[in-house]
Amino acid sequence: FRPHGLGAGAIGSADQAPFFGIHPDLEIRPVYYRWKKGDLLFACSDGIVEQRDGAGRMFGAERVEELLARTLPEPAKVNREILHYWENFREDCRVADDLSLLSVQFESLRT
Repeated sequence: FRPHGLGAGAIGSADQAPFFGIHPDLEIRPVYYRWKKGDLLFACSDGIVEQRDGAGRMFGAERVEELLARTLPEPAKVNREILHYWENFREDCRVADDLSLLSVQFESLRT
């Protein structure tokens, strides 16, 4: 697991990234990665990270990163584990937003 979050100089923090198209002057600089066989790309919507529990705590990107670090890098398993943990975290609180999870594992790469 090689985590990469939105750091200083990027468009915002992982919990505060702006929506595309909301800011007309928003400049987005491309970032390039060299993927290796077995690498996992994971992305999720703000409905995952901004969900609150009964005490008002946010699920947050840090929890997602912790779950990614301890889950085998298999796309279906990653999505199941994060969704399961998210469901337990929110308890009986209503779902505040739509949810999207995407996991892609790179098996072979062309050069």
